Amino acid sequence: MLQGFLFSGVSCGIKTKGRDLGIIISETPANAAAVFTKNKFQAAPVIVSKERISKGLARGIVVNSGNANAATGEKGIKDALRMADKLAELSGFSPDEILVASTGVIGIPLPMDKIERGIEKAFSELRSDGFKDFAEAILTTDTRIKMETASMTVEGREIEILGIAKGAGMIEPDMATMLAFILTDASVEQEALKEALKIAVDMSFNRISVDGCQSTNDSVFILANGKAGNRIIKDGQLFEVFLTSLMKVTHSLAMQILQDGEGVTTVFQVEVESAKTDEEALLIAKKVVNSNLVKTAIYGKDPNFGRILAAAGSISSSIEPEKLELYIDDVLIFDKGVPVEFDRGKIFKSDFVRIKLVLNTGSGKAIFYGADLTEDYVRLNAHYTT
Repeated sequence: MLQGFLFSGVSCGIKTKGRDLGIIISETPANAAAVFTKNKFQAAPVIVSKERISKGLARGIVVNSGNANAATGEKGIKDALRMADKLAELSGFSPDEILVASTGVIGIPLPMDKIERGIEKAFSELRSDGFKDFAEAILTTDTRIKMETASMTVEGREIEILGIAKGAGMIEPDMATMLAFILTDASVEQEALKEALKIAVDMSFNRISVDGCQSTNDSVFILANGKAGNRIIKDGQLFEVFLTSLMKVTHSLAMQILQDGEGVTTVFQVEVESAKTDEEALLIAKKVVNSNLVKTAIYGKDPNFGRILAAAGSISSSIEPEKLELYIDDVLIFDKGVPVEFDRGKIFKSDFVRIKLVLNTGSGKAIFYGADLTEDYVRLNAHYTT
């Protein structure tokens, strides 16, 4: 059982129905780190939390859904600060120890009267097993909550990691329209925590794309409060053990986001092998994943290999078609410049499709994950604010 964290999630009327405001509290000061969107139009809560997380310590997080508090000018900054101040007043913590996040519609001021009453209500309902209520409170177009846990034993001490995330649309690396909150009772040195989070995010949340659209509010937070009582994790084998468990959590959350993508029926993996470099392999894999023509082919279960080849060839000048092999679900369909006869009944047999490009030009490799593009995605986003 995760030690030293309290959670709550309530409805305060931002959304027409369901929970829309959540709080996380660490019972003791926690080392903290975060990764934020690289979008230049960063939401007010991102600006506020980015400044506060630089100090490396946190005690609480307050989150609302239904309103992104983005593109709201100076008022948006004041409202984000007020959210944190309200939780600080109730908890007795310093305002600098409170982080804030928001998700939802862009360009509308926060209904602060509702939010302040919601924070009061949420604070009164904090409990150690309230994480499902919190997980519900951060959802927007998601159809289900997203959580993952991991456990490890470090020198006889049991350590727990809990990850909670939201995200369904505007999913694109650096990062995605997503929020993630990772809590651990491990004792982790702040710089090590920061490094572990960066590695884990790069290999999970920054390897998925639903629609290639980058958000204004993306944030991943991690708090480590040390309640497990282990020897502080800094580097070496202890760091690797912790990182492995953290990556299990972030990878699972990333896949849950993809599977719950807006209108998604099929998730697919693009693996590039034998590229000149890892960087080239990653660029090719991402380009294929973000191709609307590939996405629609996946949706239609159409083995239109030309779309895959065209996407790959548009991003890399070092591809040599006469060397390339293309597989779908481990079935070879294109080999060294020409199509190969194959059994269509052996591909697209599940809601997870594997595409592999073997370039045979080097030792670089990468994997990227995507989702199909459907009528439901268009329908939902055509009427998002109406």
